[in-house]
Amino acid sequence: MNKHHFLPLLPVLTLIFVLWSSLYSFSEDIESQKRATISIMDLKPAGGITQQEALLLTDRFLIELARTSYYEVTERDRRDEILKEVSFQQTGVCDEASCLARAGKYLGVQKMVGGTIGGLGETFSVCLRMVDVETGRIEKGAVKDYQGSIDNLLTEAMHDMAWQFVPTEVAEKYREKISKLKKEQDMLEAARKGEGPSGSKMNPWTTRAFMLAPRSGLAACVANNKIYAIGGANEGRYLADVEEYDPLRNAWNRKADILVPRHSLIACAASNNILAIGGLAGRKVRNVVEEYDAGKNKWTQRTSMPTPRRSLATGTVISKIYAVGGWDGKGASSAVEVYDPITDTWSSKRGLSTPREDLAVGVAYNMVYAIGGTDGQTILATVEEYDPLTNTWLTKTPMPTPRSHLMVGVVNNKIYAIGGTDGRGVLATVEEYDPISNTWTTKSPMPVARAAGATCVMNNRIFVIGGTDRQTGLSVVERYDPSLDP
Repeated sequence: MNKHHFLPLLPVLTLIFVLWSSLYSFSEDIESQKRATISIMDLKPAGGITQQEALLLTDRFLIELARTSYYEVTERDRRDEILKEVSFQQTGVCDEASCLARAGKYLGVQKMVGGTIGGLGETFSVCLRMVDVETGRIEKGAVKDYQGSIDNLLTEAMHDMAWQFVPTEVAEKYREKISKLKKEQDMLEAARKGEGPSGSKMNPWTTRAFMLAPRSGLAACVANNKIYAIGGANEGRYLADVEEYDPLRNAWNRKADILVPRHSLIACAASNNILAIGGLAGRKVRNVVEEYDAGKNKWTQRTSMPTPRRSLATGTVISKIYAVGGWDGKGASSAVEVYDPITDTWSSKRGLSTPREDLAVGVAYNMVYAIGGTDGQTILATVEEYDPLTNTWLTKTPMPTPRSHLMVGVVNNKIYAIGGTDGRGVLATVEEYDPISNTWTTKSPMPVARAAGATCVMNNRIFVIGGTDRQTGLSVVERYDPSLDP
């Protein structure tokens, strides 16, 4: 099945899991108590119902009673086998209290249920009684009339009648659970449509736990289902700080520092490890490449990038890492160099048509897209597409909003350009690029406007981490869900 065809089923599958797990939890709560044993005698047909239909309705009532998880129910076949062994004799259907109590003693159960069911036209009446086997007394009776087809009698009436024989507080707990599940179902369906419970549009942005150290010019990467925030700067100090974010706990932890404190670096995944590439340390533009092993919590140096650069961007295509643009110490660079983590080697490729720094890169359909940035004089909206197979660049539709120091995330081959600066201030702008139609669409803005942050994508959600509001470094982390922003 095509993954795009499968996506609409996710809310349904999620709902099935929620329903199952919640009801399982409910059943566990009941089963933790000692359950009473019970058996059901065949219901007596009383006009308008055939013997076969009565047996079918008996079986359905037995199943529904077992589903409440309140009783330990004896199967009908087992009941018949036991009563046959003891030569239980009865005249007609056993629905009187004395007969039910006597049968219950043979069966070794605490409770017995019997009764009649009949119909006239499209009106059916069910009359059931529960007998305490030890005392022989009728403990509970239930009578209910139903209108409609016999199908409804089977699917609805037997369910309702089963819950008549469960204590009120247990039945109420069940109804509360069902009501909660219905609300969850409505919320899941609303989420699929991008709406809130009242039909209003749900907010695609949520705030997550803040980083421990505020900073801008940092790098971020996903490895082993964790997010790593690396380096950066704050209040004029270059940072070596590395923090690990666990999305399940929504918490950050410190990890081993990078070897060279720096900002305006870039990070990307290489198998289960992380590469931190380039950046600015002091006044020196660096070509350093460091590799982080999360299992060992250790950084080691790899082969340096041929062209020292900061404010560059990277994209990965088929395990090869493309380092694009940046500032080389003299000006905006057009350099494109490719790193092979397996051989630990670099090679040069055709350069950008428009040299630039503080750009962003996204990869969609195995094409590399260089977006925005500045040439040192002008804030750019320029978009170029690189084909690794032909080693060529093509100019594509520019962004609606020119900007540099922007962040990019890619979900389902759609590229999201987030925040940045237009030269006058920081932006909250989010614009989506569709490579197939070569068009841009404006999306919901980021709650905290900023530039020079970092982005990571996990589970089709984009995490925007840190950055600056032009006054100070930020520790804020926000998560964007494109599926809630149609």
